[in-house]
Amino acid sequence: SLRSWGDCLASRDWARNGLKIAPGLIVVDSGWLPDLVYRLVSERGWMASRGLGGSINVRQYRPPRPGVRGIRHGDGWYTKIHQDFRVQVLYPDGNRWKREIQSGLMAPIDDDQTISLFKGSQKEHETFAAHVTAEVEEQAFSEKGGVKQVWRQLKPDNHYLDCLVMSRAGANYLGVSGLTAPQRAKLQMTRNYEPAKKKEEGGAWKIGR
Repeated sequence: SLRSWGDCLASRDWARNGLKIAPGLIVVDSGWLPDLVYRLVSERGWMASRGLGGSINVRQYRPPRPGVRGIRHGDGWYTKIHQDFRVQVLYPDGNRWKREIQSGLMAPIDDDQTISLFKGSQKEHETFAAHVTAEVEEQAFSEKGGVKQVWRQLKPDNHYLDCLVMSRAGANYLGVSGLTAPQRAKLQMTRNYEPAKKKEEGGAWKIGR
């Protein structure tokens, strides 16, 4: 169950550079069975999350105006207290963090902003790669909003991509800074990145060098 899986993550011995570390935050997607998720995060002291933007079928990211009670604004995210369950919900900007993840996957391995893959089998890495390349960024037009950048889903499974978005926004919530817009633009130029325009091109992201 989700409760057991979260408890396993919280109690597991994680290590970085030979030092044991504990998770600073556990974020749970509340897009499916939200009431169950809200009760669980309230019980365990975790955080619920609901991504905004990032898809033409998802409500776009529009943070509330500054000064609204119960709202905390961050860099590409905001949090809001759920009125019924009294839990804090993290709302990340899907467009922003998908671009950030793309830049991190293309960055040199010794770069401060690089995203490296976990230790796993070739099949596990291939599955992960399929998920994070399941969407392509493109322009879309709507009568109300005009032209905007959205992510179109090309493959049915994009769960690891959603996990990366919420994990990266959660890290920023904890104080891990991300790339600035000029840094992302420079990195995309140096990696010769161009958003894919056709489905047969296989997605917008390239993993590996």
